[in-house]
Amino acid sequence: MQQELIAFVSGPLDASWDYFSEHYLTTIDTAIVNNHSFVVGDSKGIDTLALEYLLTRVPATKVTVFTLPRQAASVRKRLADHVARGLGIVVVTERHALSDTSLDAANFLHEDRDFCCTAASHYDILRYRSDSEAKLLYGARWRPRISGTERNERRRNAGFGLPLPTPTAQINQSDALAGEEKEDKKCVKEIRILQRKIKEIYALQFRQNNGMVLEANQLQKISKLVSLKLELLKLGKQEKHEIQELTVWSPVISRKIPVLESALSEKSRQFGADLITAGYKLNDGTHCHPGISKKVLLQGKINNATAFSQSNVYIIAYLPNAYHPGPGRQSSCKLYSGIVPSLYISNSYFGSYIE
Repeated sequence: MQQELIAFVSGPLDASWDYFSEHYLTTIDTAIVNNHSFVVGDSKGIDTLALEYLLTRVPATKVTVFTLPRQAASVRKRLADHVARGLGIVVVTERHALSDTSLDAANFLHEDRDFCCTAASHYDILRYRSDSEAKLLYGARWRPRISGTERNERRRNAGFGLPLPTPTAQINQSDALAGEEKEDKKCVKEIRILQRKIKEIYALQFRQNNGMVLEANQLQKISKLVSLKLELLKLGKQEKHEIQELTVWSPVISRKIPVLESALSEKSRQFGADLITAGYKLNDGTHCHPGISKKVLLQGKINNATAFSQSNVYIIAYLPNAYHPGPGRQSSCKLYSGIVPSLYISNSYFGSYIE
């Protein structure tokens, strides 16, 4: 049986129905046709519009709303009729390391809610305004910032969230190799076409994020990114990023960290090094600063650590005698080749953990 995918829908707090209709409807409808489920936050804007739309299109049991303790009672009351029909309500009570410690307490908790939404989903349906769009919309009130929606995207790009399933085929063992070779030949053309389209979209996003005003047809291409990724997933392939530069950041507090399981050609790799927090820059211009458990970090060396290849981005670095800079400072770090891990920092989602 094919695993059911879960989409996390997020976006601007001040989005209108026209914005939602232009940038979200096609992708959400595609997900509905594919029988996907959905998680959303409890904020206004896209959260509210997406929830209202979904509850008119899918059974309430296909949707889960994540909320904060201070808002839980009002959310349950407002959505009581839908809860009675199976709408899921999850109250977030834990703070997570991926929250930006520079945020104030209120926003910190919203970041925790969004982290939990990412952790409970396989992919994102999102869209945030470029700097040029925001300047045009807000005028003199505009200030450069990283929106919560962009943080959601960066978090996913770092490998957080439910792992996308690997397509499998029921074939006889004796025919396995022949079947795989035949399937590869059949799909290679489609895969290359999709990869070219996705690379083109990344290039358009980079130009857009650097202030370039795109034409309508280019914006339409960007809106198809998620659906193209899903098509690529069905063919058994995912696009890959490459590291251009790596920076070590001071560690942040987390509760637990998964055991890294081997998915490399080597069965194991001896690191004998401290596990450190790494920030990286991908070739499409995105950044991420994942956090590592301070408790694990203070244990000193982690031996027999092996990489877990569930994601196609590099987010862990091992460095003997690593120097961990203080808040706001950074130092260089060497990334060992062949480490392709997927990392989940949460006390409430699956994985084997080092206590």
